[in-house]
Parts: sequence; C-alpha cells; structure tokens
Amino acid sequence: MFSRHMVTIAGRFLINWLILDWRFYWAVFSGLRKLPFILRKRRETRRTMTRSDAELRCLLEDFYRSAPIELRRS
Repeated sequence: MFSRHMVTIAGRFLINWLILDWRFYWAVFSGLRKLPFILRKRRETRRTMTRSDAELRCLLEDFYRSAPIELRRS
C-alpha cells in the first residue's frame, strides 16, 4: 500500500504542477521531512503486528458489506 501511495503522489506531483497547487507541494515536502521517522515507526510496527494492512482492509470491507447499515437520503 505504501508503494501504491508513493506512485500516486508522484503522479499528482506532475498534475499539480500544471494547476499550480502550491499547498500540495508544501504538504509533500513537509511529509518528506518526516519520512525517516515514519519509516522507523513502520519497521517497529511490523515487528509486533499480527495482521497486514491488506488483511485489515479486507476485514473492514467485509464488515461494511454485511453490516446492517442503511443510508437515508433526505
């Protein structure tokens, strides 16, 4: 999921240049400054996690698919 996210950010990086979305670039560069901390935390978390992100996503999708929730439109 992280790799897919990075590819998406790279694509948006090019598109947002065309529309001059400077807030996007501020957010990206702010995040890049924190990248070493994020990667360290990801390594720590992987040592103790019992389910992968993909497994959790599947569990949540199954729950929401079968949950007795109705959306009412006004």
